[in-house]
Amino acid sequence: MEVQECSYLAKDILCRYVSGTIHSIFRDSFNFQCGPRFVHVSTERLGRVPFGLVLNSESMEVLLSKLKIGDQILWHIDTQELVFSETGILLSFSKALQYSGKIQYMGLNVSDANLNTMMSFLFSCEKQCGLGISIQEALEPQYNIPGNGNQLYGLVFCDMNRDVKAIEQTIRYLTGRGMGLTPAGDDLMVGFLAASVCSGNTSGLFKSVLTSLLEKEGPLLTTRISLEFLLYALIDRFASRLSNACRALFLGNPQDVFTAALEMLQIGNTSGLDTLIGVAIKCISLRRSSHAYRSCSFWRQCPSEDWAERNNSRAGSKCSRHC
Repeated sequence: MEVQECSYLAKDILCRYVSGTIHSIFRDSFNFQCGPRFVHVSTERLGRVPFGLVLNSESMEVLLSKLKIGDQILWHIDTQELVFSETGILLSFSKALQYSGKIQYMGLNVSDANLNTMMSFLFSCEKQCGLGISIQEALEPQYNIPGNGNQLYGLVFCDMNRDVKAIEQTIRYLTGRGMGLTPAGDDLMVGFLAASVCSGNTSGLFKSVLTSLLEKEGPLLTTRISLEFLLYALIDRFASRLSNACRALFLGNPQDVFTAALEMLQIGNTSGLDTLIGVAIKCISLRRSSHAYRSCSFWRQCPSEDWAERNNSRAGSKCSRHC
């Protein structure tokens, strides 16, 4: 079997630790652990992750039919092959294309039309986010200063906040909060960090506090797979679908934004949605700190139902059909 694509960092993990075990298995993907780090194996349909391998669907189907949690894997650096010990299956890396997953600066701000489309999309989605609250509860309080007790409010001003304790409180509230392999609070912070990198507006203090907490207490605060996504986000590495959504938002047009947002919703139960909420909160933070917030009528406390109704023609259709 041939690996089609692999991240530089996943290959580095294999070379560093040489052996590992199957950690978790899903319908279309699986994870294995090497030392303290993880590698995610999926198909092209699911997109790339910064610590991932990409296989074709036929190879994935065969592997998933034979693998069990706890099975051993072994990396042969001389032949560039990954061996699944219990089954004898070999994955060759000889033709694999390598990628980094790194997001680059895309522009300081997002156009009104693109942001209108993103917010309309989110507000018209009937799902609750993974934090167990509606999209309106997650986002609408962000528009009104001062905060009203919503803990997500702390993210809006974390880029300008110099209070380490307040930043740590926000991070501790979010880390590991929610159900699933990647809890909602973590997904939200990953989206927030991705949009921060794209805008070139990243709080060094926020990243420093988050890095310190994860290094000291990471496995106690959240799941191991979610911790992996957060650690990669701190070095500007993100999943391809999130990168595409940010590129559409910062550089594309409203239809690009709508299409990319639909693709994000296909990630997990609410993981894609929660990540988009994090992106949106960062965009709100950017508007808060810019002259655009004061001059743009878009930000004049517009009720959520008006956003959806006013912008449906741009977005194409309500996303509730797809949720």
